[in-house]
Amino acid sequence: RQSQNHYLSQGRMRMKAPWPVCFCFGDSLTQRGWDDEGHWLGSLSFHFQRRADFLNRGFSGYNTKLCLPLLKQLFMNPEDLKNCALFTIWLGANDASLAEQKVELPEYRNNLSQMITYLSSDLGLSSERIVLINPPPIDETKEDPDKPKIRTLENTRLYAKACIEVAKANGVECVDMFNALLNQEVRYLALLGSYDSYSHVPPLFVLASISQLSCLNLY
Repeated sequence: RQSQNHYLSQGRMRMKAPWPVCFCFGDSLTQRGWDDEGHWLGSLSFHFQRRADFLNRGFSGYNTKLCLPLLKQLFMNPEDLKNCALFTIWLGANDASLAEQKVELPEYRNNLSQMITYLSSDLGLSSERIVLINPPPIDETKEDPDKPKIRTLENTRLYAKACIEVAKANGVECVDMFNALLNQEVRYLALLGSYDSYSHVPPLFVLASISQLSCLNLY
């Protein structure tokens, strides 16, 4: 059996090393990542406990147009990303809206690319640590038929595909949330619209997709 002193010594050695930090940046899907409904961030944090800290930088209602300048305000120099093991960007659900939050597809692509360039070129974050997550599908059967459609499945599909293409063009990973959830039961689809219309984002899928990334091969 290992002695208590051995474990204390190991603990001190780990504390001397830089503590890995994972930043999760996005809209309400990220902001609510700690909630009981859609607790994917909680699952990641639990899985990597004592190995990395997960910091939530989610902003409900935001799209890529709003998040691009915000990103540059939150992270202004390389020191802000010191010890960053992972940086997720989960945006597109609001961009794909047919209402006032809408961001046209070409601008959405450009905004995502600028975010990646800013993190990698301006702040020096390795591209292998940057991960895009595309918007989840819409279950239109759950929406109020008497109200104008704010989001549609087919329009969201265009943004989900664009996110994958942007990731590939910029040499970063992309978690294909759209197609993964589209193949699940309706109860797993993330409904977008009012604050209380979200269903569970399957945390195990996010966990499995992100935890296998090479940048998270932590001790």
